[in-house]
Amino acid sequence: MPTSSRRLSGARSTTGTKYVGTSQSRPQDTSNGYFGPGINADTLANTNLSGNSSSSRFRAVRASPISSVRQYFITGHAGYSAGTGGTVRISVQRDDGTGKPTGTILTSESIAPGSVDPSATIGAGLFTTTFSSPYTPSGGELLHIVYDNTDANPTVNYCAHDNLFARGATISPISPKYPDWAVLMKTGGTWATRTNYTPILQVTYADGTVDGIGWMEFSPTDYGTISGPDMVGELFTPSTSLNAAGVRLRLLRVSGTDPLTVTLKTAAGATLDSFTIPAASIAVGTATNGDASHGETQVTGSFSTSQALTSGTSYRLWLSTALTSVYAIFVMRKGVDYSFDPLTFFGSTNRAQKSGDSGSTWSDAIGRVSGENDLNGFALVTG
Repeated sequence: MPTSSRRLSGARSTTGTKYVGTSQSRPQDTSNGYFGPGINADTLANTNLSGNSSSSRFRAVRASPISSVRQYFITGHAGYSAGTGGTVRISVQRDDGTGKPTGTILTSESIAPGSVDPSATIGAGLFTTTFSSPYTPSGGELLHIVYDNTDANPTVNYCAHDNLFARGATISPISPKYPDWAVLMKTGGTWATRTNYTPILQVTYADGTVDGIGWMEFSPTDYGTISGPDMVGELFTPSTSLNAAGVRLRLLRVSGTDPLTVTLKTAAGATLDSFTIPAASIAVGTATNGDASHGETQVTGSFSTSQALTSGTSYRLWLSTALTSVYAIFVMRKGVDYSFDPLTFFGSTNRAQKSGDSGSTWSDAIGRVSGENDLNGFALVTG
């Protein structure tokens, strides 16, 4: 099958370089009217390169040579790859004006991902590809990183290109901080956009600028429960001052009819503003439904007045409800341990948290690895 999901597992990679770019982190700026990740995803999902091709569409942020890209492949794992793993040509192509690659290669490199199962050695599935003849885009140019299996027997020797996926109803845009980014698949010579897919991709430019999406792990059990004294939050420190008009989230209601309360506070606990989201606005779902849709709903609420947040000051978003209701929100793990630049995710210190005592104390122990997660769909609406 061209599509299948899996949880990233196994030992953490300690190889590779953690690059530091010179640009502002996209999740930390206020582009497109949001501050924060704004990523909607439930799981990893792949495009099998056994006769199919995959594309990560993105918009160049600099008029500087694209020196390298970092991406994720599944190798040596039954159902996702076979044989030698094939040979993957990674090329840069322009957009044809309809959202699809032109087919004209501007530059390319070929790699052999191999046949090592990344569940045992995660680093085997994550590759940084450096272009020997980098293409220099115009600032704002819409481009594609295209993945073709050029092996002589591509249905025998192949791997899979892994990305993010959100189950359920179509979300548009799937990730508002990255409105032009998308995953496409070519089957039988025809390209098509993959609904609710988001690329896992880091793009590094010769001038040191880094852009991309570096969240790379999800699990159906990595969620926080919201009910009575059990609360979930996101601790964050803006690197630029901004005005927060509201909040965007993606979560589910397990039971009950009490509203969800969203409160913005300083890290010290002083309340700035709050609002409620009616229970009827959040669909009932299940927090332990494995590979099926959890039933999350994307919701947005507004503060009574826009809140001025100061650069360098820490804040925490609190999610709470009455004890007679239960909500759940999943988290997404950022590639801190997998050589993704912090500029490709919401920084190394911003993080999802949980409390079991009505907010008196907060713990990073939410998600598979403590302190490395952000709330699904979280973003502040700026204005």
